[in-house]
Amino acid sequence: MRRVNRFLVPPALAVASLCSGVAVGAGSTEAPAATAATHAEIVVLGARALFARNSSTLRAEGVAALRTLAADRVRRHVDRDLIVAIRVIGHSDSIGPAAYNHKLSERRARTVAERLAEIYPDLPLLVEGRGESVPVADNGTVAGRARNRRVEIHMISIDERR
Repeated sequence: MRRVNRFLVPPALAVASLCSGVAVGAGSTEAPAATAATHAEIVVLGARALFARNSSTLRAEGVAALRTLAADRVRRHVDRDLIVAIRVIGHSDSIGPAAYNHKLSERRARTVAERLAEIYPDLPLLVEGRGESVPVADNGTVAGRARNRRVEIHMISIDERR
C-alpha cells in the first residue's frame, strides 16, 4: 500500500485559502499569483456511511461510495489531465476529548486517501484531520453532530477557463 504523505502537494497549492469559502459542491478561487488558476470540486461524504462508530475502518458501503466517487467525479478530471491533487479532510463532532476527535478525523481521512491512492497511485494526496474545529452544524443536536462527522474530498484541478 502506498504511503499517503500530507506534504505531497506543492506548497503553492497547499495554501489553506485555496479551498476555503467554497460551499459544498463546486466552486472556484484564484491561486496565488505565482501559480496557475485552480478549481476545487468538493465532495462531502457522511462518516456514518463510511465508518462504524469510533472507527477508521471503512464499511462496505464506504468502499462502494469511494468506488463510485473515483469512477465518476475523480475520473472526469483525471481523463482530461486537469487534476493537480486531492485533499482529503476528516471532521468530527464535539463529543469526547478534542485530541481524540482530531486523531480519529485524521485516521479517517488517511483511510479514505489510501483507498483513493489504490485507484489513482500517481495523484498527489494531502491528508488532514480537523477534528471538531470546523463544524457545519450545531453540535448541540443529534442531527447537527451527524452532519459534522464527515470526510471532505477536495479535487484540485487546473481551471479550464484560463
